[in-house]
Amino acid sequence: MNKPDIKVFKIKHPSFLFLGIENEIVGSIENADFVTIWNKFFEVGGFDKIRPYQKNFNPPMVIYHQNNSDNLIYFIGSIIESVEKVPKGYSACVFPECEFLVITTDWLQTEEEALGEHGLGPVSYTHLDVYKRQCIY
Repeated sequence: MNKPDIKVFKIKHPSFLFLGIENEIVGSIENADFVTIWNKFFEVGGFDKIRPYQKNFNPPMVIYHQNNSDNLIYFIGSIIESVEKVPKGYSACVFPECEFLVITTDWLQTEEEALGEHGLGPVSYTHLDVYKRQCIY
């Protein structure tokens, strides 16, 4: 498989519920230990803990946002329908309708491709507006 092209575009997305693991990046993003972040994500259950809450398959995503500090949050997870009990170590947050900068690749057909060498999560959303997200912990 050839390395897919990277696509960057802006979208307006309706409000959604996102389940995943939030990782606070202290300092420069260039110095973040993404290997440790992803290893931790998969060690605690990864996407297997998210799938039971999805009515339809939604791809793995990373949302970059800021909480109440100046630090960046690297939020690995996926959009879900609803959640009665948030799995241990995970966060469920409602993101309001807003604009996102989407950084993705050409469509990767399988989950193995999306999480493999050329994917590692096919979509990243970067929030463009200042907002408050409501988290259910």
